[in-house]
Amino acid sequence: MCNINAKGKALINFHDGIVKEKHEREEADRKRRIQLYVFVSRCIAYPFNAKQPTDMTKRQPKIAKQQLDMITQRFQAFLKGETQIMADEAFQNAVQSYHDVFLKSDRVQKMVHSGACSQHDFREVFRNNIEKRVRYY
Repeated sequence: MCNINAKGKALINFHDGIVKEKHEREEADRKRRIQLYVFVSRCIAYPFNAKQPTDMTKRQPKIAKQQLDMITQRFQAFLKGETQIMADEAFQNAVQSYHDVFLKSDRVQKMVHSGACSQHDFREVFRNNIEKRVRYY
């Protein structure tokens, strides 16, 4: 009888050890998930927590559909030679690329329609495109 009690206690201790180990793994997994949640939350919230411009006049106005049409017409006039702006072949090719690839794209049309593009965005894309294209010619 003493032998059975010893075996029973050993079995209970073994079972308690397994339960305790499982609980520790679950707790470690829960802590890891919370850390991941906090990390993702911080990544998402960063732009909202970043310092916002205090001078609202510095914010660039959004491009509307009418403005996009006007910009496209001006680029077309330049490409047809209807303006008095002199340009070399490299600049002409860079402007042609900007017009064909960026201004005419459906993605830009959708972004303008949703109000997601500012004048600053258009300038930066144009400047980067010109710099990249003129360097190679």
